[in-house]
Amino acid sequence: MRFAPALKVSFYQRISIYRADDLNYFRTMLRLKSWFVIQLICTGLLVTSLRSQILMNTSGNITIESYFHQQGSHVITKGGSKSDFTCVVDFYRFNKIIFYSTLGTTTEISKVGMANWKLARIWYSIAPGIRYEAADWVFAGVINHDCIHRIDQGEPLGSTWWNAFQFTIGTKESYSLYLLDYYRQNQEQSPGEFDGSLTLSKFSRARGSIVNGRNHSYDYYFKLRLRYLVYSSEKWFSYINTDNQWWVNQDRSTEFKGQFSAHLILKGKVNSLGMFVRSIPKDTFKKDNEDGLSSLGIRILF
Repeated sequence: MRFAPALKVSFYQRISIYRADDLNYFRTMLRLKSWFVIQLICTGLLVTSLRSQILMNTSGNITIESYFHQQGSHVITKGGSKSDFTCVVDFYRFNKIIFYSTLGTTTEISKVGMANWKLARIWYSIAPGIRYEAADWVFAGVINHDCIHRIDQGEPLGSTWWNAFQFTIGTKESYSLYLLDYYRQNQEQSPGEFDGSLTLSKFSRARGSIVNGRNHSYDYYFKLRLRYLVYSSEKWFSYINTDNQWWVNQDRSTEFKGQFSAHLILKGKVNSLGMFVRSIPKDTFKKDNEDGLSSLGIRILF
């Protein structure tokens, strides 16, 4: 018993070296991990059903792009680069309902001078949820967690994160998840086909906690995606993609990002490789502004 007070003091001394927001961040990560545990529990409860199936399928894409045109001043400048990694894991299927999770990371690097590069920003997202697959349409609902870290400068108010309930409806081919298999199976698909999806999100109010988020004032989010098939053959397919995104703040002011891209993809038996050009003519989104930037990149679909 004589050693208990000393151990207790030592414990609190160790805890005190962490800031309160860091502790909140650790708690948030634990809560996020609990969603994966819930999904695994649901898998165990439904596994005996004749219409159920454990999947553990993985798909996604990797993009690496470099900016070659710039208007105005940005965190990411002409000559800088951006990389995206998105991984989708399908855990379990029950009839036409799939339990899955998405992990995404974005890394941005600025060009400094003639020969130096500087890590500017890292953005990651975790989105566990479910989706329903109809014949030609997909309905998905997720709980989306995003966190943004500025690396090139200090963060006096700490990092930014938010949680949002997100719902998406769209044709299958508007999702990268189905895009590769569809055009691999339909080798001579005629040009002129349109696909699209609509995403709606409701943010939790930023109150500094793990659940509510921090350093943002967003209330709603809308995204409209349109995709147009330009060309498809036995080995290649090409399409044009447009993404229009709106963020609605709590004071009802809005932020907007409009971008379009052209893609050329080489079909592979397992994975595919392509190149694309992307342009952002209008962008008022404060957290990741790319207004007036254009880029050229490569994309791997797996």
